[in-house]
Amino acid sequence: MELHLEQGDGVTFIICDAALGCCEINPKHDFAQCVQCFGRAREGIKRLSRPVRVLRLSELIVQAKEAMTALQVLPKSYGSFAELYQLKVQNFDLGAAVLSTLNSHLGDPDPDPSVHPELTWSILSAAYAAYSALDLYLSKNVCDLFYLLNGRIANFRAALRACQRHGVRCLVHERGSDLNSYTLAENTMPHDPSHVKKYFAATLAKAESLEQKEVIARQFYSERREGKIANWVSFTEQQVRGSVPEGWLESPVRIAAFSSTESEFACLREFFPQPIHASQAEGFERIIHDLARNQFNGIFVVRIHPNSAGTKADFTERLRALPYAFFRIIAPDDKVDSYALLQTAQKILSFGSTMGIEGAYWGVPSIVARWAAYQDLGSTYNPTSHAELMDLLLRPLDPKPIAGAIDYGFYAKRFGTRLKYVTPLGTFYAAFKGAPIQPEWPYRQLAGRLAGKPNNWWSFAWNSWEKKRQKALCRGNRFFLDPLRLLIAWERKRLSPDDV
Repeated sequence: MELHLEQGDGVTFIICDAALGCCEINPKHDFAQCVQCFGRAREGIKRLSRPVRVLRLSELIVQAKEAMTALQVLPKSYGSFAELYQLKVQNFDLGAAVLSTLNSHLGDPDPDPSVHPELTWSILSAAYAAYSALDLYLSKNVCDLFYLLNGRIANFRAALRACQRHGVRCLVHERGSDLNSYTLAENTMPHDPSHVKKYFAATLAKAESLEQKEVIARQFYSERREGKIANWVSFTEQQVRGSVPEGWLESPVRIAAFSSTESEFACLREFFPQPIHASQAEGFERIIHDLARNQFNGIFVVRIHPNSAGTKADFTERLRALPYAFFRIIAPDDKVDSYALLQTAQKILSFGSTMGIEGAYWGVPSIVARWAAYQDLGSTYNPTSHAELMDLLLRPLDPKPIAGAIDYGFYAKRFGTRLKYVTPLGTFYAAFKGAPIQPEWPYRQLAGRLAGKPNNWWSFAWNSWEKKRQKALCRGNRFFLDPLRLLIAWERKRLSPDDV
């Protein structure tokens, strides 16, 4: 917003005023969290160099009252992933969007909406409201450029689809190579392989020389080895350096396999072709059974992704049931060193994670069994069938050239645009023009009263009030005075909540 204000542009900010009954960071619609979020947004707006037009999302939903009536005739429950995935409203793939939020929230790559009917409906109705509101707004207002975050999960995908329907240029932002940078995907999601390919080429074009690429790539891969993740959190820092499974180093044949998280792929079938296996768990089972049939003489280790701990993406117990002496399973929270495993393996297998290209960089033959951003760089083996995959696992392999891995390392360290006014203070907090952005009076004080106190009178009153407001909004009706409108009055008049 500040960059556009500097250029003399008119800026409109659509603020979520607890209008959505469910959002990705607050799925239970806890009003204390809504108050903090709303207060933080209002504080940020005050720091801009010039005023911007602020629209309340709840008002846009009310204006879309006619479209909101159709929500009431949609099925309230869905019997399977496949059934919900097919649900569409105009150009909005509503079912896929809901499932994408579900699999992130539940940590389940294949969530069953019939097991979580209330959560499913909560996500669905919120996304439907967001789409209806923005669809109507864009049909009646001139908008040259629209910004939103991520684009994959439900409420953000609703905004992206509304822009696409009306031909509005949309820039979808995400983290860049580190917390101090960001990327912009035009009229698509950042996950789109065609976008990734363009961004990759543009980033490589910035390299001054091969020597520079090599230095920066080595820095990237060395930092990964040390557990330093520049643009997210580290999942390996708790592992014991140098530890490997018992008997691993003595084995004549050592194959290490690394699972990956699947939530970003499960509901983006428009971008990613059908993989070799329906799921990683099924793929590993089939691979291990076929290794046994071929009398595999070595150790085959599967390292379950550390981020899978405590989620349904952890299929450790399913694989532990396999009765083969050559097979080892490493649970997500196990302290075995993933990188010691990688660097002592004779070959590795991955399902699209960065471990695939990291192995290639360190000179280990790397087999990739699912789409990866680096698969066409010439540094990995990319089978297209299960039979081809098994052939690669069973015969000796030479490492592929590392030139592609060097390119990827340079890209991973340098992609994105540097932030100008924002300074990250951690993964989820930041300062703007040197001042931390946080909710101020009265939002912080009221949120403190509400947080973690389910029997508190304030909490009971506010949440009861908000349930009635949500019911009204779903029917396209106003609800006065809504809780956040009252907070704005307190803010302006400097009243204490106890004075009202």
